[in-house]
Amino acid sequence: MRRELLTAGCERADRNGHRGKRLLCNPALARAMAEGPQRDVAGACALARRTIEDADALGFRPTQVQAQLALARVLVLAGEPAEAAAQLRAAAILAARIGLRAAEAEALERLAALRRVPPPEAAAAWSPPVGGPEPTLHWSSAAGAPGQQKCAPRVSTGSK
Repeated sequence: MRRELLTAGCERADRNGHRGKRLLCNPALARAMAEGPQRDVAGACALARRTIEDADALGFRPTQVQAQLALARVLVLAGEPAEAAAQLRAAAILAARIGLRAAEAEALERLAALRRVPPPEAAAAWSPPVGGPEPTLHWSSAAGAPGQQKCAPRVSTGSK
């Protein structure tokens, strides 16, 4: 249901030409795509990466931080903790630069959790900043599991 509501919000923003509102929906939609019953990890990665690029181009720094946090979450689900850590570091740096102390703390906390929890032996519990409880992520079910979905490799657009 969460995914459907977010998708409807994105479609409405698109119909009305509200790029900023669309970007605001995307980080939560990326997480819902990766975590829901119809898991689409590759699609979630692509959406989060596109949101980071678009938010950067438009100067929507807070949305860029939220998209980096969402991408890190999706990368953990895809069994790519090293790339997730890179996204968390980038989110923490940008959040500190623009004064988003709560987002900075969240990124640093999640980064510390990644360092403390070596896959696949242990479990990592990531709680969402808003939206209520979510299931605990077990590394054994996310990293290296048979039939596991992966994020598509990052494709450089050559703009930077």
